Amino acid sequence: MFCKLLNVLIFIGFWQGLDGTAWADEGSVKRPDFESAFASITSYTLPNGLKVLLYPDSTQNEVTVNVVYKSGAKHELPGEYGVAHLLEHLAFQNTQNFREIPKELKRRGARFNANTNADRTTYYETLPASAENLEYALAMEADRMLNTVLTEAAIQAEWASVKKEWEQSSRSGFQPLLKEMLQIAYPHHAYGRDTFGLDETFGPIRSENLRSFYARRYAPHLAVLTIGGNYQIADVKGLIGKYFGTLPDRRNERETYAGSLRSPWSEKLVVIPKPGGPSYVGVLYRAMPGSDPSYVAAQALVHCLTSDRQSLLRKKLLRSGLAQDVFGFVQQAVDEGFIAFMARPGPGRDPLQLVQRLAQLLESSATSCQRKDLQRFQQENLAAWAALKQDARSLSMQLGEFEVLGDWRLMLNEQSQSQQLTLDDLRNVSRWIVRTNRTAGVLDHRSDHSLAGRRVLP
Repeated sequence: MFCKLLNVLIFIGFWQGLDGTAWADEGSVKRPDFESAFASITSYTLPNGLKVLLYPDSTQNEVTVNVVYKSGAKHELPGEYGVAHLLEHLAFQNTQNFREIPKELKRRGARFNANTNADRTTYYETLPASAENLEYALAMEADRMLNTVLTEAAIQAEWASVKKEWEQSSRSGFQPLLKEMLQIAYPHHAYGRDTFGLDETFGPIRSENLRSFYARRYAPHLAVLTIGGNYQIADVKGLIGKYFGTLPDRRNERETYAGSLRSPWSEKLVVIPKPGGPSYVGVLYRAMPGSDPSYVAAQALVHCLTSDRQSLLRKKLLRSGLAQDVFGFVQQAVDEGFIAFMARPGPGRDPLQLVQRLAQLLESSATSCQRKDLQRFQQENLAAWAALKQDARSLSMQLGEFEVLGDWRLMLNEQSQSQQLTLDDLRNVSRWIVRTNRTAGVLDHRSDHSLAGRRVLP
């Protein structure tokens, strides 16, 4: 998604909750150019450490409740690999006081989902706006934080479901290649393994490990509650105090973080055989943390190189027939993101030749973007932001994601940064796009490839 600017109204003050709980408003900022487009965003923290972000919009006919836990695969200890994802599945289904949650949400006409990555786990439900639906969602999410059902029978049933999901993801498009590339790019960090855990150790998870992770990581001070849509702030603050304000403060408990980025840059290539399936190639470069201002410039550079028929990679690779498709993206993550480019070989073309040409073009021409390319990115970015402003559900969820990156106010900066970008900013991104920082991969449908499975240099 293009970067977006959040323009908000700062309230400095002190709020007395309807339940008697007091908290300090951390406030917001209103920018004149978007003044008419935004209602206020209110930010505060409960005494137990829960961060709350409210984005009311009376023009909406829905309300979205989103809880993001700063708990993902990177917080798993050895022996716990895969528990963050499995816990997401379990919490999605049942708590002690709310059984068959998906069934009840469907009955209420909700859209809902959950997902886990290395940095965080998120749950959301978007329901028709009503006092009853809002209270149900808040009560259920609070119970999910404290009372998820973790019986042995429930754990084993969901583990079977997770394993099926893993098997499906292992056969999905370019994903197997990207997973392998990340594993060798980040050998000592959870960014290098998918949330299912290490493939070679995929097996039953010990129940006590899962329960330990839940006790450590599903706590108010490690969570962000965002609510967007049609509701009254005074009413919702009372409900938040009622259901979340009573949860115990667990900040004195041991926290864990087992990730490390200590591995140095180095050039790598991996070739994976995939008989009968489509071939893909990829090139990945480790880059900046998600909170770094250069993230926006990296987005602009990828857009310049891949976005339309006149972009460099499409002209050089598609017109020659060497590739039939090429695309790129920037992964935004807390500790370190990456810039990746993927391509599908043209009919009868050699994937190894394609990956070598792709890397050559990137490392020799990453500074070739022109002003018209940058302006096109900025125009499309503004259009994406305009659409986001009208979508309280998506915007409130983005607030939670930015809070995980470090502070929800980071979202304020990205749009303004995108409009102030210069060509020099894009050229500076090229410091990451170098051969010594390259992880390349080939997913080859030819089963007899002599390099299959070997991690070698080009």
